[in-house]
Amino acid sequence: MTASGDITVAGKPLIELVGVTRAFKTPGGFIKAVDGVSLALGQSEAMCLVGESGCGKTTTGRLLAGLLRPTSGQLLFEGKDVWTTKGEELARFRRSVQLVHQDPYASLNPIRTVYQTISAPLFRHKKARDRRSAVSVATDLLQRVGLTPPADFLVKYPHQLSGGQRQRVSIARALSVDPRVIVADEAVSMVDVSIRISLLNLLLALRDEFRVTIVLITHDLAVVKYFGWEGKVGVMYVGKLVEYGRTPRVIGAPLHPYPALAAHISEED
Repeated sequence: MTASGDITVAGKPLIELVGVTRAFKTPGGFIKAVDGVSLALGQSEAMCLVGESGCGKTTTGRLLAGLLRPTSGQLLFEGKDVWTTKGEELARFRRSVQLVHQDPYASLNPIRTVYQTISAPLFRHKKARDRRSAVSVATDLLQRVGLTPPADFLVKYPHQLSGGQRQRVSIARALSVDPRVIVADEAVSMVDVSIRISLLNLLLALRDEFRVTIVLITHDLAVVKYFGWEGKVGVMYVGKLVEYGRTPRVIGAPLHPYPALAAHISEED
């Protein structure tokens, strides 16, 4: 597999953060969770965003997905500032950028079956006309994420699935609206190690099949090396993007002390 890094729309990146800062109010004043982050991604790229807990990587992912508004800076999608768009243009961005959460059990409604979970966005965004077409699309999506036979899973509830199966349902739900970008926030950290590789392989295969850009947020350099070796990695430290570039260069010859130290700790583990 290769990460194409295609640049789209008249030579511009598909999605981009430009000098983005996000501050939160605390009793002691404002704290910058993200401070001046800039990054750009083309179509069907695989990128990892790595850092220790509290470094701002999840906040950056939520800014990239448009779930948080930046205090300053810009989120650009196809060259346009997302926070200046309205109506159908903003709705298109919402469909185009999907988030896969860390905890698949918490992100799935416990009283909805797998069919109901996947069909809800299909009906909302007019991707299905009736139950028959929704079942057909949901069945196809479950097959693509490796949940077979699909008929066995459509009627199940989240508590009847394993952690890996629940995360595959979350991925199928994200794919249901034909996204251009998927932000996967620690998407493999809460599953068994034996399942982790299969989920990473699934995300890479879906990137190639659907030409979707995938941003994987993680604290694990081993995951970065496996998933993003042919793509990019951004290393975050106290809210700043301290390293950003092709993964072999950043991992092999880090310019900042943090990734060098993290790599050393990872090797010892």
